[in-house]
Amino acid sequence: MKWTKNASEGIVVATGFPRGLCVDSSENIYMADYGNHQLVCWPKEAKEGVVFATGDGEKDDINQLYYPWGLSIDQHDYLYVADHSSHRIQRFPLKKD
Repeated sequence: MKWTKNASEGIVVATGFPRGLCVDSSENIYMADYGNHQLVCWPKEAKEGVVFATGDGEKDDINQLYYPWGLSIDQHDYLYVADHSSHRIQRFPLKKD
């Protein structure tokens, strides 16, 4: 659940299998959806998430997620994803220059 300040109801943000969660400096929520092979962002005040990286769950191609697990954001606004079944860490820029 995501709760905005002074809200009386929460917003469901977890889909199938949430495995990692972090929040950036703009208060956007990021989740690794393990079972659906995707990363989802809930912008601050949003009512639903936006998929911004995905995979097909069949292979570990460089442009596919394959059971994403843990998340972390660094001080330069890069999102790091532990892509479990691909045996790698992927990096995504969160802000455009």
